[in-house]
Amino acid sequence: MNDTTNKLTKLGARRLLRLAKILDTADAEHRKRKEPAYSQETLGHAEHPESTIEMCGTPACALGHYAATMRGKRGWGWHKKYGMFWPGYTALDRGIWVSTNQPGPLEAAANEFGLSADDSRDLFETWGCNNARTAKQAARYIRAFVKRKGVE
Repeated sequence: MNDTTNKLTKLGARRLLRLAKILDTADAEHRKRKEPAYSQETLGHAEHPESTIEMCGTPACALGHYAATMRGKRGWGWHKKYGMFWPGYTALDRGIWVSTNQPGPLEAAANEFGLSADDSRDLFETWGCNNARTAKQAARYIRAFVKRKGVE
């Protein structure tokens, strides 16, 4: 099936391919640092900043890896203790993220990459990237997604 509905913009495709490149080396970086491996099921490697699980301060999922490389650009970033942040969300004491009536992470991702809501969920929901279990699997899925969608 050739799904060319909602073609990607050049900018959106370029950003997604940049993410795929980041994910190519993410598994090795996590192993080198003795951190937990990639998990599309969570943003970070702890369930909550006040969890008894010690947060390693790194992203777990595809969108988290993107945010971590942005270092605050366009509102995206990664806080070592509190995890991912995106446009419109700010950290308060104890790492509670509070909305400023801006989009949640999936809607922010749709805006950042020029995706429909369905495509954003397809890539970044907990089962996203075809339920990828490694960063390399997610990278392959994202590249295939860009190829399948095409560019305007």
